Amino acid sequence: TTEIVWGIDGIDRDGTDPTITDDIGKVIYSDQRVSFHKPAEQQYIAQFCDDLLCQSSPYACRYAEAVYDKLKISDPENYGGERINIVKCFMTEFREWVLTDSKARPNTSDIEEILLEYNITAENITAEIFDDCEFGVFPVEGDHCFALLFSILWLNDNLPTSNPDYAAGIDNYDYWKEYIWAKDMDETSSTGPFPSTLELKFFIVSVLTEAEVTDDFNDGMIYFDDWQDYISRWSNNMDGSSSVDKNGVSFNDTPSSLESIMVTAGGFSYFFLQEQILNEAYIGIAISLALAFVILTLATQNW
Repeated sequence: TTEIVWGIDGIDRDGTDPTITDDIGKVIYSDQRVSFHKPAEQQYIAQFCDDLLCQSSPYACRYAEAVYDKLKISDPENYGGERINIVKCFMTEFREWVLTDSKARPNTSDIEEILLEYNITAENITAEIFDDCEFGVFPVEGDHCFALLFSILWLNDNLPTSNPDYAAGIDNYDYWKEYIWAKDMDETSSTGPFPSTLELKFFIVSVLTEAEVTDDFNDGMIYFDDWQDYISRWSNNMDGSSSVDKNGVSFNDTPSSLESIMVTAGGFSYFFLQEQILNEAYIGIAISLALAFVILTLATQNW
C-alpha cells in the first residue's frame, strides 16, 4: 500500500542514532497550515482521488496512460469490484454522502436538535446562521456549513452499509481516524463557528498497488521515482492530456494549504536499504581482498 500524505515536509534526523531503530527523529510539519475545509481544497482532494482510479473508470485520466501504468495501482475488479478497497479517500466518501444522503440536507428544526444533541450552546451559534448553507451540493461552501456537515454530521454518522468494511456500531470517525491526524493544542481555535482545541496536522490517502517488497530493488527505486513524478505533476499544476475531471469540471490548481505533499510506503525504504547493504558488502569484500593480499604477501615473502 502506498500512502499520499499532505501536511508533512519531512523528518528531522539531526542528532538521531542510526543504530537505534526507534530513534527516527522529529516530524517537520508544513509551514503552510494544512486544511481541507475550503471549497477549492475539497474539490482538489476529490479530483486527485478520482484520478488515481481513472484507468479502471469510464472517465479520462488527467495525464497520459503511461504515467499510471508505472504506478501499478490495483484494479477494483480484482478486489470485489469496490473502489474503496483500492483508494481510501475520505473526501470522496464525504462527497458521496453530501450528494446522496438525506442527513446531509438538514432543515432548521433538524439543526436546532443537532446543536442541542452535541451541546453546542454558544450564544453566537444558532440554527439561523446556517440559513445561507446550500445543502446537497459539493464542494460545500462556507466554513460553518462544512463544519456542520463534516465535523458534526458525517463523522458521527454510521459507516454506510455499502462499505466492504461495514460492521454494526462503526461510525465514520472510527473508520477514518487513522487517515486524519489532529493535535490537541493549548489554545482554542475554530474552523467555522465551532470552537476547538484540535489543529489538523496532516491527512492521508492510501492506494493499494501491485508492487511487492520482493521486487528487484532497482525497479523499486524507479517505482518510487514514478510516484514522486506523479505527485509532482499535481502539486506543480502540470497540464496533461485532459483538463477536466470526471464531472467535466476543470482541475483545480493546488491550494497553498495543500502544497506540502509526500508519498510513502514501507517497501520504499526497503528498496533503498537493499542498495545500501549491497554497496557496503562490495566495499567490505574489496577491503578484505586487499588486506588478504598484503598479509599473504608479507607472510610468504613472495615479492
